[in-house]
Amino acid sequence: MAFGEKYRGCEQSEEAMAAACGDDFTAVVTECGELWAFGKSGPQLGIGKKGHQPVPIRVGGREEFDGAAVVMVDAGKSHTAAVSANGTLWTWGDGENGKLGHGDEEPQQRPTMLLKEFFGGTPAVMVACGDDHTLVTTASGGVYSCGCGNSGKLGHGDDGDRQILTNVQAECFGGDKIVYVAAGPDHSAAVGAEGKVYTWGDGNSGRLGHNNEEDKYIPTEVVDTALSKVKVVMVSVGFAHTVAVSEGGTLYVWGAGMFGLLGLGDEDDRMVPTKVANFGRSPVLMVACGDVYTLAVTKDGGMYSCGQGQSCALGHNNENDKWFFTRIKAQYFDKKKIVSAATGFSESNKTSHSLAVTEDGVLYSFGGGQGLGLGDPHKVHRPPQVRMSMGGRRRVRDPNGVRRLIPTRIAPQRMLGARVGRCHSLPPLHVLAFAMGTTHARLGSAAQTETPVGVEKKSQRNQDKEPADAVTTSDDSIGCAYATMSDDLLKQVVAACGSWPEGRAGKLEGVVRLMGGGMMKT
Repeated sequence: MAFGEKYRGCEQSEEAMAAACGDDFTAVVTECGELWAFGKSGPQLGIGKKGHQPVPIRVGGREEFDGAAVVMVDAGKSHTAAVSANGTLWTWGDGENGKLGHGDEEPQQRPTMLLKEFFGGTPAVMVACGDDHTLVTTASGGVYSCGCGNSGKLGHGDDGDRQILTNVQAECFGGDKIVYVAAGPDHSAAVGAEGKVYTWGDGNSGRLGHNNEEDKYIPTEVVDTALSKVKVVMVSVGFAHTVAVSEGGTLYVWGAGMFGLLGLGDEDDRMVPTKVANFGRSPVLMVACGDVYTLAVTKDGGMYSCGQGQSCALGHNNENDKWFFTRIKAQYFDKKKIVSAATGFSESNKTSHSLAVTEDGVLYSFGGGQGLGLGDPHKVHRPPQVRMSMGGRRRVRDPNGVRRLIPTRIAPQRMLGARVGRCHSLPPLHVLAFAMGTTHARLGSAAQTETPVGVEKKSQRNQDKEPADAVTTSDDSIGCAYATMSDDLLKQVVAACGSWPEGRAGKLEGVVRLMGGGMMKT
């Protein structure tokens, strides 16, 4: 079956941890584990009231998530899910097809808890939302799914819906522990602990990577020479394409090639993983698949896009298609390095929207629709245009819809100055202040008022030593205190100079990259 015959319309969702975009709405997690949302009115915002939110609004606060910090968030077409630091899963939004996992199809206006008992008593680690289904990984490496089962995308061997989270049998993965999952409108993907890739669901246009267009009703390993010698750490899925990133930062793409969204210079479909080498000498850290476009972030902080320009979400200040991955100008991000990206869609406005997170936790948005979070509408007036969908449908786009063609900064004060993402290092001045108050002999050991945790405080008089101020008078006699610190204390200093996600999530390479920690880790 040709791709266009099965295409259902642009209803994009995409996995992302620092920021997640759905249909005309966005959710972001801040450094301290708070959740903020903005965009189209509906239960998917989780704020318990109706009304469009043009700027970020906090979703409850810590008390909303049983006192635990939120580690990650993801968004589907009309539902949202988050995992908290204690391994609890929370879902809210439209409950159609049972995608919230609560055993019914009732909508949830606020985050609603799904306890560990739903996962055999093991903590949830990662969640991924498709248009109408949800995938969850657990600390034991298991996978659970719920929602709409068309084309077998839930992985249970049939196309039936599931209203509660149901375990995908471990045998489907050959006993491999799953560390990463991705969910699209009609297909799903996973990465095992050893770097193997598994896909299932709709096989149209080769999106599953098995060198055919057959549907797969259970997870099936992508066995291909291009991936045989690399360890994949993350995957992303769009409507009809899939992208994988290796541990070394190489990008592989397969599936539908319309509008150049594979970045290979043409519109041909690819039935098997194909290597992309358009990023100079910088490795790729993470990737996000949109409906008709793709975003990639590189280790040097660059952000690249390719695909359909009329999506308005490529960030190049025009609506031209890009058939190769093209770097978005650094000045659009105030020359800051990008660490994470997310993609979404505006069904009502027939455009897409993108989010970028900088290394210092500032959020930039661009594209069209209500999910930009920029406050007062900014409209680009132009005559009506006909946009061709991938299914060949003619759709007249609102000529006066809200859109930004270049990345636009969302003022941090809109989120009370909080930084977006769970992985950050302290600004240099903060590190200096920390050193002055703790361990560095030249900078401030004499000013230390508190003994670091785990270090026994001894009386200098009992040790027949001079007072601290006398000890620090000679630089040559002391040197750098860091050189003589114990390993345990050094680890505490390093930990205090940055933030990192709690629990198992912070140990999974692919998840950390989505949280904005890939640059720090590499």
